[in-house]
Amino acid sequence: MKLKTIIKEDEGSIRDLMARFVNANKKDTKRAHDKWLSMVATRLMDLGFVLRVRKDIMNALENVVNQKQFDTLIAKYKLFGDYADSFKPTESTLMNALREAEEGDDNPADDVEGVEKKFKLVLEIPFTTSENKDQKIRRLEYDFSVNNIDVEDLQTVNVAEIGQGVIDFQAVVYISTKLTRTELSSVLEPDYKINKMQRLDQESADNAEIE
Repeated sequence: MKLKTIIKEDEGSIRDLMARFVNANKKDTKRAHDKWLSMVATRLMDLGFVLRVRKDIMNALENVVNQKQFDTLIAKYKLFGDYADSFKPTESTLMNALREAEEGDDNPADDVEGVEKKFKLVLEIPFTTSENKDQKIRRLEYDFSVNNIDVEDLQTVNVAEIGQGVIDFQAVVYISTKLTRTELSSVLEPDYKINKMQRLDQESADNAEIE
C-alpha cells in the first residue's frame, strides 16, 4: 500500500504517523521531521514497546527512503491491525495539536525578555495513572511556582485509557510569565509534553503599539 493511501485510509494509526514522518523526512523540513518523530515515539511508548525496541524502530524509520523499506519495517514489528480504533482518542488529540502548531508561526515577540506574557498551554503529563494523577497535578503546580510562573487557571482532562492503568492525561493551563517562549519550553520539557502553546495577549499588545 502506497504511503499516500495509508495516510488517507488509515488515519490515526501508528502506521499512518510513520508514513507521515517518512513523507516529511523526504521534504527535509526539520520542524515537521521533529514533530512527527516525537508523535511516533509517543505512540510507540503507548503501545507498550520497550525502550530498546522503540530505538530500533526509530533508527530504522529514519533510514526509510522507499515503499519497500517502509512495508518491511511495518511487517517486522507488526505495526498494523486495530491500533487506529484502540487509540483513536489519543491519536486525535496529538493530530489536532500538531495541526494547530503547523497553522501558526512562532511570533518573535514571544521571545522578548522581561515582558509579562499570557499563554494558554496544553500539556501532556506522561506516566499518569488514576491513582497518581492528583500527585502529578501538585507536582505541575510546584514546577510552575518555583519558576515564577503564575497559574491563572488549570483544567485537567482524561483523554483516553492507554492500558495497564496508564491514562492519556492532559492539562489546559492559563499562565502569565516573563519567560520567553524558548525559556518556557526549556522549563517544562522533557517532564511535560507541550501539545500547544498559544500567546493570548499578543493581539492587545499589538493594538497598544499601534495606538
